[in-house]
Amino acid sequence: MNKRIFAIVIAMCIMLPALAGALGKVKAASSPVLSLQPANVPPRNIGQTFTVTLHVDNVTNLWSWKVNVTWDPAYLTMTVDPIEGSFLSNVNGTLFLTTPYAKTPGVLNEMSDTSFSSIGASGNGDLATLTFTVIAHGYNTTAINLTNVVMQDFSNPITVSVVGATVSNTIPGDITGDGSVDIYDAIRLANAFSSNPHSSNWNPLADLNGDGFVDIYDAIILANHFGQHL
Repeated sequence: MNKRIFAIVIAMCIMLPALAGALGKVKAASSPVLSLQPANVPPRNIGQTFTVTLHVDNVTNLWSWKVNVTWDPAYLTMTVDPIEGSFLSNVNGTLFLTTPYAKTPGVLNEMSDTSFSSIGASGNGDLATLTFTVIAHGYNTTAINLTNVVMQDFSNPITVSVVGATVSNTIPGDITGDGSVDIYDAIRLANAFSSNPHSSNWNPLADLNGDGFVDIYDAIILANHFGQHL
């Protein structure tokens, strides 16, 4: 092997780790995601309200957005008009518009926000807060969906992935989803007791208050609803 070839081989050996690192960074770069948070809402009592946040991640120069929101009106109702988040308004003044929440049961026909400036917002942040009330229980889950999503910078559309939310519409404590809170639910909770999402015995359905742990507070919720059924 002559000296020139040897030098090229040595240079490649030196450069390969750096190139691999650069490619890893490119691969790790994430695309924009529009989501409702939390993604999983634990069971609530009838008449109890909860909020979900319309949140965006990994966006660059967001200038304007609009979205429709749908849900099953048999289980949920929107109780107040959506509230604008701070992500876009922190950059400049905005025009936040929404159709009346009670106009069509189960549908928010359009919610939008546009910056008064040509400079958009970048990064991660909250776009709006939505408030719902539970009006009936069921046997499983119900969804809150995002549809007809449009996001753009001042000149061009922004491609974004969309993730809605899942709401447990069972009676609080009905871990088995059979429409009643009984000994079988207590057994499921006992089997998952002291667990978290990293535990081998983790059961997200037993995390009745949605705090990421199955503990005495979940047991209290189950006990308070023991014997209830649809």
